[in-house]
Amino acid sequence: MNSIKSDTSNVLSAVHEGTPGLVGELISIVSALNRELFAGSIPSCDVILNRRAHTFGSVRIHHSNGLLVGAPEISMNSAFMSIRTLRSTFATLTSLMCEVNAFLDGRTNYRLRNKKAAEAMLRIGLVSSSTGRPGGKKTGYNISFYILKGGAFDRTFDRLRKSDKWITWSDLSPCTPPPHYKDFEVLTFSADGASDAEERSLTDRATALGIPPVLLASATRSSQVCLSLPAKSTKGTFVCPGCGLRCWAKRSSTNIYCAGCDRPLELQ
Repeated sequence: MNSIKSDTSNVLSAVHEGTPGLVGELISIVSALNRELFAGSIPSCDVILNRRAHTFGSVRIHHSNGLLVGAPEISMNSAFMSIRTLRSTFATLTSLMCEVNAFLDGRTNYRLRNKKAAEAMLRIGLVSSSTGRPGGKKTGYNISFYILKGGAFDRTFDRLRKSDKWITWSDLSPCTPPPHYKDFEVLTFSADGASDAEERSLTDRATALGIPPVLLASATRSSQVCLSLPAKSTKGTFVCPGCGLRCWAKRSSTNIYCAGCDRPLELQ
């Protein structure tokens, strides 16, 4: 089992073709997912590692007048990857690639998941849901998702995990999620809404993750070895879904309207 000792800076290292280690493995996985799920339509992406609080991964796209400038940047949180299953890591990577695909499809506001974006995700076996479970809101900002059992992603992951598309490196300073993370893993549900989740012991979970049980046990004792995460801000950015007007206000605010569009602003 390989391991990396990462520092606490936001960006750890950039990925280029042929780069060894965790970043090299991630770029190989992104390439395989692109081939299997997107028919190779996603352009070459830069992949970096980060340790930002409250995010499993993110996308950054530089563009001018709707045209892509440089390579899209996919950022994965190595501190969380160490204690999540490979299935969740692959699913998170795929969801970020969906954001890149959304931009290529003409939606410059690629972080807003509209109906078309949700339908595009469904075609590859990821179901848009604000709760990460069946029945959640499918469109908006900060919308989660779940895996459709038997869908394209589900089948692709099963094929890739039998190949050499694997992650053998682990961050030596993993961290557990803050309390407001309801579901740490990406859940799987069948088309009728039945859960495919199963309870596993610490040893079984560590084996599935490919890390020593003692490392996983240590990661759950956040006061000893885990990265300390700051408290979530009580304020957030509200955006008008019509004209894009933005404002900064308390997350509990419920009566913020855009005068020009006469529409309520949505929390991003």
